[in-house]
Amino acid sequence: MAAVKSSPFAQFQDTQKLMARILDRARALAPVDENPAGGWTPPVDVFEDAEAVVMIMDLPGVGEENLELEFEADTLIVRGARPAQEASAGRDYQRMERPRGSFCRTFALPETVDRARVQALFQRGELTLLLPKIKAAGTRAAPDEKT
Repeated sequence: MAAVKSSPFAQFQDTQKLMARILDRARALAPVDENPAGGWTPPVDVFEDAEAVVMIMDLPGVGEENLELEFEADTLIVRGARPAQEASAGRDYQRMERPRGSFCRTFALPETVDRARVQALFQRGELTLLLPKIKAAGTRAAPDEKT
């Protein structure tokens, strides 16, 4: 019977490969940071019925003049900014938790959305987007956030 030589690093290399596979899976499931410059990400609800896809985004403190909607091919881009808190004499903040600065959210739209009939309503810090479906097309899933 021949002796089998084993590398002292073989077990370490196997463990390293296993950890790499685990981390790759975790990265694939994690949301992409759309605001790498330190911005913030406003929450959004998306639902769909037979007539339309509806998106509702919370944007407290964002003025309509600081909000931009854009379509690029099959993608909806929502950009905006909440102005920075101005320093006031006599204020000694103990806590500043409300995010400030710019944000950008991107959403892949289903082919069934009729871009010519999209409606937007912005009131009380809430942006509601009504994305009507093309009449003749079948139904598809709600838009997915791009990763």
